[in-house]
Amino acid sequence: MTSASTPIGVMGLGAVGSRVARQLVESGRSVLVHDSDPGATISLRGLERCTIAGSIDAFSETSCSAMVICTPAPQAVSAITFLDRGLEVVTTTDDPDDVRELLALDQRAREENVRLVVGASTS
Repeated sequence: MTSASTPIGVMGLGAVGSRVARQLVESGRSVLVHDSDPGATISLRGLERCTIAGSIDAFSETSCSAMVICTPAPQAVSAITFLDRGLEVVTTTDDPDDVRELLALDQRAREENVRLVVGASTS
């Protein structure tokens, strides 16, 4: 079990990603967030336990306990990167081709002894 102070990474801060980040913070978790559009981080600035990463490289430089990928499809390439680092991965895609590619990663996740959640949603 990881500590609540170990951040969960959230990549992509549109409608889904910003909501996920807020829900994690409200439940007492620390988050490390990034979006390719710096303006997407405005609503999360000043939020306690929320660190805004200046680049995607921050996910490599920081120990995250898990990654939530909230970017547009395809998400499989990012999922592979994080699975190979031994991270738990949650994806939010609903693109059928992307979902198929992600489901095909099941064995890879098992080999890394991590969980892969495909097509999660939030409300």
